Amino acid sequence: MKNLKYVVVCLLLIFGVNSMSAQKDIKLQNKQLQSERSQKLHQEKRHKLMQEELSLTDEQMKKIEMIHAKRAEKIQKLEEQISSLKEEQHKEVQEILTPEQREKSEKLREKMRDGNRRNHQMKQQQMKQQQKKNMKMKRLDR
Repeated sequence: MKNLKYVVVCLLLIFGVNSMSAQKDIKLQNKQLQSERSQKLHQEKRHKLMQEELSLTDEQMKKIEMIHAKRAEKIQKLEEQISSLKEEQHKEVQEILTPEQREKSEKLREKMRDGNRRNHQMKQQQMKQQQKKNMKMKRLDR
């Protein structure tokens, strides 16, 4: 009877770990998809801005898009490597810290992420405002 309980507990642990691993994989895949979509939108906005601000012809725009597309995969791989290295570095630092320091470190890390998000949002708003001003100036010039 004890052996049966032991086997059941072991199986539950194994399934629990596998389930957690699968959930992590799903979250990682979702994060990668989100990142790809975000990068594509960013690229499209950048192309549109370049075309408007530089008065690019359709032919120039196609060439620029081809140049960006050619490098996009390499850039993506490098960004993934950087992300992986940063995560390794974070884990190594966490191993050195005491439990209390780890907790404070995680709170600090989250606070910094929130600050970065806010800064990014502010920059986007400033860019939109600048684009609107530029469009008004172009209309006035005509």
